[in-house]
Amino acid sequence: MNEGFRRPRAHASAWAWVQAHPWWALSIALHAALGAGVVLHRGSPMALPGQATLSAADQARVDASIERARRLQMQKHLRALEAIERELAGAEAVPSRPAEALPDDPKALLQRAREAAARIEQAEQRRRAEELSRLTGLPPEKALARVKAEARPVPPVPKPGVPTPTPEQALRDLERQARDAQARRAQEQARQQQGTRVASASGSAGRAGDRAGPSSESARGGRKGGPPGAGTVAGEGGRGGGQGRPGDARVGGELQSTMAVQEPRVYGAMRQSQVIDAATLRPVHARRLGAGAPLATRVLPDGWYVVGPFEARGARSLHDPYPPEIAVDLDAAYAGQGGRLLEWRWLPVSPYPLVPPNRAENAVYYAWTEVHVDRAQDVVLEIGADDDSKLWLNDELVWVSDALSDKPWYRQPFYQLDQEIGQLNFVEGRKLVRLRAGRNTLLFKLYNGIDLMFFSVVITPAS
Repeated sequence: MNEGFRRPRAHASAWAWVQAHPWWALSIALHAALGAGVVLHRGSPMALPGQATLSAADQARVDASIERARRLQMQKHLRALEAIERELAGAEAVPSRPAEALPDDPKALLQRAREAAARIEQAEQRRRAEELSRLTGLPPEKALARVKAEARPVPPVPKPGVPTPTPEQALRDLERQARDAQARRAQEQARQQQGTRVASASGSAGRAGDRAGPSSESARGGRKGGPPGAGTVAGEGGRGGGQGRPGDARVGGELQSTMAVQEPRVYGAMRQSQVIDAATLRPVHARRLGAGAPLATRVLPDGWYVVGPFEARGARSLHDPYPPEIAVDLDAAYAGQGGRLLEWRWLPVSPYPLVPPNRAENAVYYAWTEVHVDRAQDVVLEIGADDDSKLWLNDELVWVSDALSDKPWYRQPFYQLDQEIGQLNFVEGRKLVRLRAGRNTLLFKLYNGIDLMFFSVVITPAS
């Protein structure tokens, strides 16, 4: 060491400790460097030790899948808008187009939507002009000129700081305006067919009181009915029946995540299992209904595409849209919980109830399948899940579970409920729906808080 160098007296003891404990000193220095790196790179894509991230190639697949989903969603909105256009403007006013010939470019999709919206507006103006001419005696061309003058749009004044709508947002707005026009047309047609009801002043008040029905307290139903202790007070999911057994296929194997969800729920009254007559029970696993299919009273759609787990943010994640809600693309790749790459997985044989692979806590899953029927018909969908769920039929939301509903499988592990399993009877809600002739799609969303999870969709006769 250079003899001319002298350490400050205040640091002499620290320097001596470093010389006596070199490995401890090295460890402290490395941890300090790691902490500094976390502070410097907070919010950046740098991965922390133990946190998995997607490779560049996988991230590129995910980004491409999200972009593809947006285009598919825009195409879906455009198809809906053009269907309204054919209804309101008339098929003769709509240019002939090859079936399913939709562009991929968002700007081209938006331009085509604007053209369809303009034809809808022109048809509505002609209709209003005809009515004005009939009521006032104006010549049709003058009535149309007046309607157009009244409908002339005022250019919007840009607001500072408000971003310009994306093509996706603009197309959704055009579809919404078309649906509003469709609703107005239906209301006017109903008034023309049924006339307008005029009530006396004395009678209207009484009828308004009758329509009010019971008091606001009783209208809330079971929310107030049960005593506070009637439900389960527990962590997310409200379990009362023990943990899932690792490796058991019925519960989805060992948990992939043990993230704590500090989100206690207070449940209302327990939902009781419906009573099914065993003598008339005919359960069938199938995805085709109609002539030539087995006679059944309870049909379990057999065969689902499943994807998950996505990272959840508590029970509110049921209402947060994930990529499969934008558009179902069975070739897509997604970023999942824990930095894993997710892809749709085909389950050709569906046990009852169905537990998605890779069971995880505080996670979201999706399942998609098709049901084919020989003719349009009404059926009842009987739905159950552990924990919360949504269901779309042909892209229309038909079911949202009640997060405060207590369920029998919250008190006892579902795999011990042998009678319910044999009868396909994990049911928390029933929805009357109409299946269209041919192909129908089902998209199920499942949120799992803690421990066990499953979902169930059973088709039963409408009668």
